Amino acid sequence: MKRIRIIFTALIVLLIVAISKDVNAATGYLTVSSYNVYVGDTFTATVNVSEAAAWQVHVSSSGPVSGCSINEADATANAQNTNKTFTATCTATGTGTITINLSGDVTSSNDETSNLYGSKTINVTEKPAPQPTPTPTPTPTPTPTPKSDEKKSEDKKKEETKTETKSNNNKLKEISVEGYELEKVSENNYKLTVGNEVDKINLKVEAEDNKATVTGNGEHELKEGTNKIEITITAEDKTQNKIIVSVTREKIEEEIIPEEEEKEEKIDTTGTKQFNIIPIIMIILNIILAIAVVYLYLKNRQLKNINVDK
Repeated sequence: MKRIRIIFTALIVLLIVAISKDVNAATGYLTVSSYNVYVGDTFTATVNVSEAAAWQVHVSSSGPVSGCSINEADATANAQNTNKTFTATCTATGTGTITINLSGDVTSSNDETSNLYGSKTINVTEKPAPQPTPTPTPTPTPTPTPKSDEKKSEDKKKEETKTETKSNNNKLKEISVEGYELEKVSENNYKLTVGNEVDKINLKVEAEDNKATVTGNGEHELKEGTNKIEITITAEDKTQNKIIVSVTREKIEEEIIPEEEEKEEKIDTTGTKQFNIIPIIMIILNIILAIAVVYLYLKNRQLKNINVDK
């Protein structure tokens, strides 16, 4: 019986060691600080690595961008798990689409390696030109008129007073897109981003003065990428005010990710916690086999005792 207890104790210890094996795996994910930038703007690409004892982190980019790369390879002292953050500053050099790619792998202290992969897409557009400030026209200093011309001058003023003064109000009262909310960039610039399935929008523009006329109001077809729509408000005195609406229609392969979720998104590194059941099954089979051997041994011994008694 002592031998049986030793066998059972050893089997239980092996089972506890197999179940208590550390299955924590290292992970890593990619984030960017902005998904829509202007030409000349900078943004950051960041890789966060957690529970890693060693890593190979590579970030590359394509499109109109410069300075957007990360190449880090290292291992912590005594193979201890740690958290690391790697950041690259990227500069948009032209209009178009920038793609940021993550690759490499991370290894935890128990030698479990997980691959790193994923990508982010950034849309780059031209920065709207600021509207020039109109230069005030200086009021000419009146010159003294001879007394003989005073009567003619008074008659002219009376005639001008009779003529109705035309309005110069070309200001915008309200602008909207049916079903969407415009974002105001500056005084005369607005922007909007829609999905690829949207091929046209209905623009509603209202002038402050009902005597002014508006062109560019109504329905507009959209192509993929950036669509610049120009709205002109013409006052009664023919002075004009131009407004630019930049509408970006996402490309079909792009995936629109809500910003409140995009800062928490993690790339699947296939390094999630895994539990290998095969060793446990083998241990259970060994236990069953050991029990069977013990049972046969005891059964044989019982038979021998019976024969001796006879």
